[in-house]
Amino acid sequence: TALTLLYLFYMEIVFENNEDRIKCKEDLEFVKHIQIVPEISIENGFEIVTDPMNIQHHVLLWRTIAKILKKYRARCDKTCGLHIHIDKTENAMKSIPNIFYKKNKNKLELIAKRSENKFCMYPECKQDICVYKGKNSAVNLRYNSIELRIFRCSVVFNNIIKFLKFANDIMVLDTDKVLTKYGFN
Repeated sequence: TALTLLYLFYMEIVFENNEDRIKCKEDLEFVKHIQIVPEISIENGFEIVTDPMNIQHHVLLWRTIAKILKKYRARCDKTCGLHIHIDKTENAMKSIPNIFYKKNKNKLELIAKRSENKFCMYPECKQDICVYKGKNSAVNLRYNSIELRIFRCSVVFNNIIKFLKFANDIMVLDTDKVLTKYGFN
């Protein structure tokens, strides 16, 4: 069931200045179930990594995190991404080639609010087979999970939750239901 499935969430964020970054990091250190790790690819930034948890817990957690990020004017620049790791369920493994089929690219970019770039390269999919493009593939299967790298970073709570729900649907719904729900058909 959806309550037992696990998600791991990574979000890269940046700040206007180093002082805000330091203060925000101090406030976030009191939030349970996250780690704050250095992100060397961005100046005045860091990455927030959550513990694995279900979508209901993520909603509660990100409500708190979003308030703190807003307080310190955290933002996302064009290189920042939001990565969601989901379980390799049977539904997800069947859905990925169908959802990421080339004809769906424009729709995916609208949902994810991120265009294909060097940090988010879409796989080439035909029928049930996808050719992935390494670590920066929009869908990365190199781990024990499926890493979805398609999402544009956002510090807006509603956007974060929308992305999580899309990832959840890939994992728990049949392919046809995902394609219909998000207007791919």
